[in-house]
Amino acid sequence: MRRTCTRSNGSFLAMGLLLILLAAGCEEAVAPVLEGERPFSLYGYLDPGADQQAIRVFPIEQLLAHTDPAPLDATVQISGPSGSTLLRDSVVTFWDGSVGHVYHGPFRPAFGTTYVVRAEEPEGRATTVSVRMPQRASLTLGDVEGVLGNVFFPVEFTGAEQVLRPRVIYSVESTRAPFKWTIPVVYSNFVVRSGDRWRVLVNMSRDIGVIFSVTGLQPGTDPVILTDLSVEAFITTTEWTPPGGDYDPELLVQPGTFSNVENGFGFVGGGYFETAHTLPPAETLRLAGFSNQ
Repeated sequence: MRRTCTRSNGSFLAMGLLLILLAAGCEEAVAPVLEGERPFSLYGYLDPGADQQAIRVFPIEQLLAHTDPAPLDATVQISGPSGSTLLRDSVVTFWDGSVGHVYHGPFRPAFGTTYVVRAEEPEGRATTVSVRMPQRASLTLGDVEGVLGNVFFPVEFTGAEQVLRPRVIYSVESTRAPFKWTIPVVYSNFVVRSGDRWRVLVNMSRDIGVIFSVTGLQPGTDPVILTDLSVEAFITTTEWTPPGGDYDPELLVQPGTFSNVENGFGFVGGGYFETAHTLPPAETLRLAGFSNQ
């Protein structure tokens, strides 16, 4: 089975939880917060697999939503054992018309190292957060096995403190427009953990049913040809686990419920994507229901 391991710099999975919190909380009144001296809310994560870092910064106001496109009067920096890096403000307009301040800059954190993100006002008030990077984990894809209608292969993450939202991404082609699809199948509910080893058994025979359902292609009529298969997960630290382990937006949106920020609110964690690509032999794919020749 051909396989290559890479690291993805895509952020959409990692930011999923944070976006849920922001979407649910953007109209939440945070008046009780105004009674204190907390200047900012910080959201984002530091990625040891990327050369660029980004943190979204909210001034603490009556509403979490911020609509002023003017640059934010804040100095944001990342500090660690090798020194400090200043981030610069970018004013971003999102799909719903809201405006956000995303501070970004060139910086690559080291695995297993702790950094401090600091956002400071000109008057000296500051919001800080200590961010611990995960250790580098390894991802192994086992051989594809099985018989007609029951084809599977094992996946193992070793040396991982926490694995979030593992998923299998199928790139397929067919003879019906739009001809090419990329279908993710999430395996969060199928993870078996033993210490720092996280195992998933990928069921390709089940997943092809998901592919037919999502694409609208018809089994026995429309061929489905697998062109690439990748396994991906977000490797993090335990700081990403919310109170009680429940990712409930109604609970987590409350200020301070899920926060590791000092003198402010929000969440900044450490994590990165680990990804492996493979393409099993055609004869094995046919046993799973694909039309590879």
